[in-house]
Amino acid sequence: MKIKTDDEADVNVTSLIDCLMQCIIFFMVIMSAQYIFGVAIKFPPAGGSKGKSDQKQEKNITVYVQSDYIEQGHYLVQDGMLKLNGEDIALTSSEDRKKWEEERKKGYEYLTYKIGELVKSGYNDSVLLVQGDMTTYHTKIMHVVDCGKANKIKGFSLLPPVK
Repeated sequence: MKIKTDDEADVNVTSLIDCLMQCIIFFMVIMSAQYIFGVAIKFPPAGGSKGKSDQKQEKNITVYVQSDYIEQGHYLVQDGMLKLNGEDIALTSSEDRKKWEEERKKGYEYLTYKIGELVKSGYNDSVLLVQGDMTTYHTKIMHVVDCGKANKIKGFSLLPPVK
């Protein structure tokens, strides 16, 4: 019996090319299908405020969002405070946890009212400055942003946390 060795062995790469093309198309589709939802955030310009009066800069509305006090085991002990231009706004005040949701709602309604009063009195309504602790929940930040939107504030800016 004689073995034919005249023909060289060929590797069929057609299926490999097909798989490679499918992977390329798959990753191109996945990378282009990213949707970004959220709130547009304006950051304050870097450097000094040349050309702007200090009076205009003092008329900004700043809301500080304090983080919640949580004991070990993720048990919320005390709701954080809000500070609107230095004025404290308590979100919860009673020790009855069943009343906290209603008190939070009233606290955010009061914040909306106070922001509206500041806008009417001449404060800057183009941007709301929001400052929070590193451990502040995103929900609280978004409630503050919603309070600003209710008063037709056009932009929102996040400030770095206080050290």
